[in-house]
Amino acid sequence: MIINTVVEGSSDLGLAQALIVASGHEIGSGYPKSGKSRLDPAIHRYALAARYGDRAWLILRDSDGECPVHLRTSLSGHSTTEQEPDNFVFRIVHTMSEGWFLGDPDGVAAYFSVPRTRIPAAPEKLGDPKRFLLQLSHRHSPTALRKRFVRPDMSPGPEFTTMMNDFALRHWDIQRAADNVPSLRRALDRLNQLH
Repeated sequence: MIINTVVEGSSDLGLAQALIVASGHEIGSGYPKSGKSRLDPAIHRYALAARYGDRAWLILRDSDGECPVHLRTSLSGHSTTEQEPDNFVFRIVHTMSEGWFLGDPDGVAAYFSVPRTRIPAAPEKLGDPKRFLLQLSHRHSPTALRKRFVRPDMSPGPEFTTMMNDFALRHWDIQRAADNVPSLRRALDRLNQLH
């Protein structure tokens, strides 16, 4: 099945595409929305596109510390997936996409050249996984890698988006991560139901 993706930003496209590939589907078009303020009002339109179109849709939105269940209900208007079109998958990433990546500590340690022991066993408990990953790289990554990924003020570096998408598509062990991140496991299970 071909699945289009809608995400908050360009650095989340690789994550969405990795989910699609891992569940045995084909990557369709990708639509980064430049923030949740642009994504949230459009969610119902993508549900309609799924209901009346010939492609499935995957929508990913960070919880940013909010309760994922309440957030999902308030944004979609549905408390359960059974009320949505069969080919519409709206998932809340808890707490944000970097937390799902941290579920694969071996992959993160190897890609960013950081100590494996510094990566928490339960990344969903981190309040700000993105900041955590940026700080981890700033403290431990080799200089050349660090300059690409994170700026001295801890904001994303010039190649942050490129590196996040490269990690997601070529280095992330999504199955291993799903064993450590329950919300990721549920997202994969939901995509597998589309078969």
